Amino acid sequence: MGVFYNSLCLRGDRSAPARAAVERWLFARGFRPSEEPNLFDLDAPSERSVFVLSNEHWTILLYSHFDEERRLIRELQAADLGPLLYLWVYDSDVWGYDLFEDDRFTASFASDPATYFSFADDVPFGERPSARPAELCRRLELPAERASEIGRVERRRTAFSEEACAALARLLGCGPAVNSYDELELRALAAADGVLDGWSLRHLVYFDPRAAGVGDERAECPPFDLHSLEIEGAPADRRHFGKSTAQIELSPDLLRELERMRRRARWTLRLLAPVSAAARAWSRLRGGREAPVSGAVDRMPVALPPPAPAVERILEHPRHGVRIEVPNGVEVETVSGRPSSVFAFRIDGLFVVVNARRRRSIRDVLRRPSRATVARDERGWAGDLPLRRVVFALPTRAGGDAPPSFLGYDVVQTFRCLFVFYTRWSGELSDETWERLGQLAASLRLTPDGPPRRAERAGMPA
Repeated sequence: MGVFYNSLCLRGDRSAPARAAVERWLFARGFRPSEEPNLFDLDAPSERSVFVLSNEHWTILLYSHFDEERRLIRELQAADLGPLLYLWVYDSDVWGYDLFEDDRFTASFASDPATYFSFADDVPFGERPSARPAELCRRLELPAERASEIGRVERRRTAFSEEACAALARLLGCGPAVNSYDELELRALAAADGVLDGWSLRHLVYFDPRAAGVGDERAECPPFDLHSLEIEGAPADRRHFGKSTAQIELSPDLLRELERMRRRARWTLRLLAPVSAAARAWSRLRGGREAPVSGAVDRMPVALPPPAPAVERILEHPRHGVRIEVPNGVEVETVSGRPSSVFAFRIDGLFVVVNARRRRSIRDVLRRPSRATVARDERGWAGDLPLRRVVFALPTRAGGDAPPSFLGYDVVQTFRCLFVFYTRWSGELSDETWERLGQLAASLRLTPDGPPRRAERAGMPA
């Protein structure tokens, strides 16, 4: 599998009227703008989001739900914002664009019409208006000399079609258009002062207050006591590797990106195969490898470097408004840029990731995986915050010799969300590692200058 990109591009700085058109459309559907910080991954049923990038030449929109983009195109056309260019890449195999002017469909291009796929319209490719580079430049008010370069890009043949699409976007001057929503979300969280690569960036989030399951700050969450909640079993059709038991939840776009990287690695290995064969032949010509003396290496003493002294330190996450104390012997790992990613650690080789979950997802977090058993269930406190430590013993194959596998959740409840320490291991876990993990979770605290406690003022328990 490859990557999927799709974006809506408007000529000139149309950020204000484009945002107004999006809001009118979403308001009519019951969505309202959110002023809360972006703390969780987007809730697909109840939330909508759009990135708006703009400069004096282009305005680019990346919308969170591509299956609704046909309607969004119609709304932007009705707002009379000038030509609208829809750039798309399908599964790294085909790329193209569609041009709309007013209420007309004026140009279309696909790199491989035989396997054509369009997000924008159901009109077959044979019935679409063809795109000529010179005509495209005229309609988009671009220099006429770029037509020949655009023609060369359209004729380019590459194993990964997003490369040709990115080349076209650079020629047109709208380079950030070749991004997926999820990729831009990761970069936007690290952007400073609403500027990304010289482009003005706005991330707009809208929520439906009528839908259940939205964030605690946007809908009333029934109070609950983390210590007294019962662990419920998973439904019969749930599997132990389902959403409630995932150590790290990867988005479909990220999985597609990983697959694309594997494809690139396979191509690289294939290209380097002749070099590797030549190196092996040269080694044989020079006499080959010397046979090692049997047992000599095993009997040699190995001088290990002294362990580096671990320094206890405090980590803070300003967006989530929490801090945590890192005990000696705990390594700090890099986390992904997703909104829900908070911290990541390694304790004696055990990988631990800390994610923020909505308070309403507490029953999913504490749900026992199918055919698993509860190995541990302990209650504690992280300062004045409730802490729950749960370990599930996952099922093993009958007659197999593999060691048992375990899934561990350390859950800290705050006024805004749940901070869940996910980890998974096989075999026995030492008491020292278990204690270090508990010490790490128990040290989580809210920072004094963290996000405002609107939920507390609404009567929600801390």
